[in-house]
Amino acid sequence: MVSIAQATGITDIDSQHVPGTSVDNQKQAAKDAIDKEAAKVTEDIKNDPTLSQADKDKQTQAVADAATKAKNISIKLLQLMVSMMPRQLVSLILIANMFLVLLLIIKSKLLKMLLIKKPLR
Repeated sequence: MVSIAQATGITDIDSQHVPGTSVDNQKQAAKDAIDKEAAKVTEDIKNDPTLSQADKDKQTQAVADAATKAKNISIKLLQLMVSMMPRQLVSLILIANMFLVLLLIIKSKLLKMLLIKKPLR
């Protein structure tokens, strides 16, 4: 009876560790997603014939600033969450990073809509 309880306890303890994606890989994935979206929006700005060069420069700088801010927030949030959560919950960080990327996308679309007065597509 004691050996069964011991085996059950050890199995339960062993099942508590659920490995996830390394923190460094999560950071890089978040940075890559932000950079990809920033490059796409920057290219849209560059190729927009309705914008003056001054408007293009202003919008391009706004995209770069937003990307830098998103990356900094993403990394800080990731570090905070890792320090506060048990290992098996670290995968929730991916959701937070995706949320930040989504916010960057929405911000860039809204910025573009406001600055060039076109509807969202």
